[in-house]
Amino acid sequence: MSIIFNTQQDWVNALKKCASYYTRYSAQYPYNCLFWTGEILYSDCLNLEKSLFNGRNPWAMGVGTWQVNLSNTGDCSEYGLISQCSEVSSNFGLLAKGEPRLLYMDGHIGAFIGEEVVLNGFIYNCIESTAWGGDFGHDGIIYTYVDQYGRRLNHKGGWCNCTWELHGKPTKWVKYTKVKPTIAEDGEFGSETITLAQKVLRKDHGYVEVDGIISGQSRSLIQRYVPSAVAGSWTYEASGSATVKAIQEVLKKAKVYSDELDGVWGYNTSIGLQKWLNNRGYNLEVDGIFGALSTKAYQNFLNKCI
Repeated sequence: MSIIFNTQQDWVNALKKCASYYTRYSAQYPYNCLFWTGEILYSDCLNLEKSLFNGRNPWAMGVGTWQVNLSNTGDCSEYGLISQCSEVSSNFGLLAKGEPRLLYMDGHIGAFIGEEVVLNGFIYNCIESTAWGGDFGHDGIIYTYVDQYGRRLNHKGGWCNCTWELHGKPTKWVKYTKVKPTIAEDGEFGSETITLAQKVLRKDHGYVEVDGIISGQSRSLIQRYVPSAVAGSWTYEASGSATVKAIQEVLKKAKVYSDELDGVWGYNTSIGLQKWLNNRGYNLEVDGIFGALSTKAYQNFLNKCI
């Protein structure tokens, strides 16, 4: 095995270059192996990745077929490729900015590129070769979107075509450099903020699951006391959340929260977290309303924890 890409961004750039051609999907050899006609780039999903991991250079295609050498990956299936990855997981809440990963479902492979790309007003974070045209009106190498549930969407917030099953780092062929996983300090308490909070909390509270969701809340309490909460990242069963319980434990230890450790975010949790952030140098109004300014402060604190 040999490293083909010296950084994860090199791999992403190669995928983007492939997607920049006019492309069509083909499952027939030799067209399935990044075959360039001079006008159209053909490939199937598996051989897009295998060709790149075996040295195919998308900046120097050359017209016609190329000598397929599978010494780096072996002549493997989609499952065989994901099985050679490291940190293989079915928890899509772990997907992070700057950490591209292979995506797998039965009979299909793709790539989460570790960043969001805006094309024609829509947001994407995956590149794959597919017979499904998505937003692009034809099959081929296209941009799609994967959310924290693993759902394969035509774009962020779009409709679900099917669901990815696993993801993993292709570290046999891609050298990963350490990237600080910062989040946008935009005042929106959504999936990215929740995911990073869960990663930070999990260091001392091992029961916290990293899934980008705060579940078990009271809709009326969140609407009133966390107006920055992003729809879809909070669920409302009023049964309590391990993430919120861990936050309450941190606040209670710091003596800024004296209510129950019930995992339900309310006025006292908002007040406590505002006081806790102020004790760390922030200058928030302690009013129990955890809005955009409070969330920006929390996002800034989380970014400093990594």
